[in-house]
Amino acid sequence: MVEHTTALETRVRQLEAAHRRHHLALAAVVAIVVLFVLAPPLLRRSVSAEAYVLRADGADRAALTVSDEGTPALALYDGDGHVRLNLSMRDDGSPDITLSDAAGRIRAAMRVSPSGIPYLFFTNQAGDIRAALGVPSDGLPSLVLLSESGDVRYMTP
Repeated sequence: MVEHTTALETRVRQLEAAHRRHHLALAAVVAIVVLFVLAPPLLRRSVSAEAYVLRADGADRAALTVSDEGTPALALYDGDGHVRLNLSMRDDGSPDITLSDAAGRIRAAMRVSPSGIPYLFFTNQAGDIRAALGVPSDGLPSLVLLSESGDVRYMTP
């Protein structure tokens, strides 16, 4: 009789374990079905805002904005809150990248004109252009170096 009881207990434990496995499998199947039904609409949603600002230690470190004219810009800030790098689109649709010094003054800029001509500018601390490199529509590189008074010191033909 004891052997028969032990065999029954073993069989009941096996059936209960199989029952738990079936319940877990069913729960997994239901979760997967729910995920496939509900996830696509959630993934198609977008987040909208007038600006996205990333902060660290209470200070702005980056900002993605759109101007009133609809042109996008990405600004990266240093620890003192000065914009050090700005990537933007101009009103005419041409791209613009500026690099600024620790005081927030633009010291270098790279632009592509609306007609597709690339330019690279370097400025002094006052913001005056002192060197410019470009490739005009003729395809020949152009280099211009300016004096402190703004006179041409050197220019490639």
